[in-house]
Amino acid sequence: MGDAGKLLYPVIAVNDAETKWDFDNVYGTGQSSIDGILRATSILLAGKTFVVAGYGHCGRGVAARAKGMGARVVVCEGGPDLCPSGDDGRLRRVMQMDEAAAIGDVFITANRREGRHCKTAL
Repeated sequence: MGDAGKLLYPVIAVNDAETKWDFDNVYGTGQSSIDGILRATSILLAGKTFVVAGYGHCGRGVAARAKGMGARVVVCEGGPDLCPSGDDGRLRRVMQMDEAAAIGDVFITANRREGRHCKTAL
């Protein structure tokens, strides 16, 4: 319709915008994942050790929400954009899943890989 000149006003394809994608993945996934965990378990996250496997867009959102609710956040199985020292101000601890499995209270996988991290945590 736009090419034919039949639109009466400009239209923006919001679903194709990178900002919308970031918002959905970082904020939406983080919020809905934490909400689902809280509703299913009725636990209080404050003081718990919350392990996030993966630190991409979705993992960042989950980690931020858990930290905001008072959990001690541990991130593992991160990709190349993970800041191991925690200097980005978002993380408390970074470690391998073998270590995190021994101290974690709540675990969430926020990556697309299947593998050892799921078996280790269980």
